[in-house]
Amino acid sequence: MNRVREERKKKGLSQFQLAKISDINQGDISQIENEKIFPYPGWRKRLANALKVDERYLFPEIEEVEQ
Repeated sequence: MNRVREERKKKGLSQFQLAKISDINQGDISQIENEKIFPYPGWRKRLANALKVDERYLFPEIEEVEQ
């Protein structure tokens, strides 16, 4: 399961609520959760802040890309 979805569900948020908190379109949240798109850096920060977790935890893939 995608960590964005996992954290969102742990916090009891709907995609709509996460979209409002992070200021990212609900459709984009859905595509991120379904791994159809990978969020650009600004979105990753906003999602991590909205979910109150570290960005690298949500998106471990960025570690691989940055090295």
